[in-house]
Amino acid sequence: MWRNIRKDVKAFIHRIDSIFNLRKFFLFGSLAKGDYHENSDIDLIIIGALLGRIFDRIGKILS
Repeated sequence: MWRNIRKDVKAFIHRIDSIFNLRKFFLFGSLAKGDYHENSDIDLIIIGALLGRIFDRIGKILS
């Protein structure tokens, strides 16, 4: 399970970085500590030049 989650998180970060040019990102919470379970969420802090309206940025990520 961890390999798939790690692969998905890396793909997500790569996609976000290609759109917004990230400066840093941090994984924290149960996944980072290794005590995650099937219903755990993924906690990320993303730092970058995120200009524009939040809904426009979300639209870019989802498209």
